[in-house]
Amino acid sequence: MFFFGVAAMSTWPILPVLVFVAEICVVTLSTIRIIFLSRGMQVAAATLGFFEVSIWLFAIGQIMQNLDNIGCYLAFAGGFTLGNYLAC
Repeated sequence: MFFFGVAAMSTWPILPVLVFVAEICVVTLSTIRIIFLSRGMQVAAATLGFFEVSIWLFAIGQIMQNLDNIGCYLAFAGGFTLGNYLAC
């Protein structure tokens, strides 16, 4: 699966960095989406939800294509952790 040419980078050490950044973005967008929902901004929340899920699918897709890359697992978990920390 080619997504911005990332499939060609599957052997690069940059892939865990991309997964890390993607997961930080997902958690951030999720937090903002919940805030929008609580304020009654359904259209903005739905739009953010679209991008949130698109980024998440990219990250999880890269992990599934590179199951032997433990760095991707750690990057996903680290991105989730840092995203939650930064959202507070």
